[in-house]
Amino acid sequence: MRHAGEPIWIMTRNAPILFVLSVLVSGCVSVEQASNQYKANHDYESLRRLSRHIAKGMPESAVTNLLGEPAYWPTKTQCYYGSDKAVRVHEDMPPFTYVLVIQYTPSSDKRKRTVKDWDLKPVGE
Repeated sequence: MRHAGEPIWIMTRNAPILFVLSVLVSGCVSVEQASNQYKANHDYESLRRLSRHIAKGMPESAVTNLLGEPAYWPTKTQCYYGSDKAVRVHEDMPPFTYVLVIQYTPSSDKRKRTVKDWDLKPVGE
């Protein structure tokens, strides 16, 4: 025999599972959308969202898949991904641009480099 409250209980019991699944699905879509947006426009908001998905030990190839090719390699183990956002740090200086700076582990084999550290910050000359 079915009780009057049973359908609500079943929906309530499954609500956390449905919520987690919807977050996972929307998270995957938003990362892909942010990746495409950044690759097309190099905008700060997409770069900021994507920087949350960088992790220590992440292979360089995964970073490149996420962000595309870096704008600048000042050293063999450090690269910069630029953005369209800048901040003025002093009135007598040009503005500093927000960039994602990624430091990789040293390796002569590009396929073996992994993320050692990263930071999204304003950089200027």
